[in-house]
Amino acid sequence: MERSRAVERINVLSDAILEIASQTNLLALNAAIEAAQAGDSGSGFAVVAEEIRKLAENSKETATEIQSVTQQVLESVHHLSVSSEQVLSFLDEKVSKDYDMLVETGKQYNADARMIDEMVTEFSATSQQLYSSVQSIMRAINHVSQAAVEGASDTMEMANETTLIAHRSQEVLERVKAVKESAERLLETVSLFRV
Repeated sequence: MERSRAVERINVLSDAILEIASQTNLLALNAAIEAAQAGDSGSGFAVVAEEIRKLAENSKETATEIQSVTQQVLESVHHLSVSSEQVLSFLDEKVSKDYDMLVETGKQYNADARMIDEMVTEFSATSQQLYSSVQSIMRAINHVSQAAVEGASDTMEMANETTLIAHRSQEVLERVKAVKESAERLLETVSLFRV
């Protein structure tokens, strides 16, 4: 804005130059009339008056051109000012809001990933306890199986079922570990959104 005022000042100065050129042109015209009235003795003065008139005309043309260029610069500054305001408005209304939303979404993803990680860790610990309990039961049944002669087939079947349960528990534990690893990878990915 300060620079546009400087350009306006150039316009004012150009007006002053035009006024001076106009006055100089009038003086040159008066001098030419005086020289003509003086006859031969004023011929030298007539040459000087003509040169002053030409200088006044050149000054007028230059000042007019300066005014034209100054007007173009003022229009460009105005358009630039309007464009700058539009860019600032766009940044404030669109980009800033989208950025804030992205930051909030990243925070939410991060919180969700942490919650999933905690749940998977708890589930993993519970599954581990379940697996240990099943192993203990299996050992107890094996002891009973070895000690008992009667009903051995029933005990064996129970032992087989317990073994199957132990295998299933092992599978569950492995799946829980896989889910935990996925949750940790998700947590790492979400941490990239942190600001």
